[in-house]
Amino acid sequence: MLLTSQLLLLEPHWLTSRPTAKVLGNIPRPLLSVVDVKRAAMTSVTLSIGGEGKGCWSRTPALDKEGAESLLKAFEGTHV
Repeated sequence: MLLTSQLLLLEPHWLTSRPTAKVLGNIPRPLLSVVDVKRAAMTSVTLSIGGEGKGCWSRTPALDKEGAESLLKAFEGTHV
């Protein structure tokens, strides 16, 4: 997942699960809003697409807490 003026969904590498350069899809950023956040061993962020319930989610390991917080900050003010 890469957030610019749109959310780019990137294909994960088959072995490491790290993102590759292959774009699987994109969603315009104005259609996205935060629906739910759960912080534990993994931080899970659930996004709504176009206000239609839960549409997309991201899990971030606790070791990358800054990554999850950066994602949330990018959506500041769009919490449903």
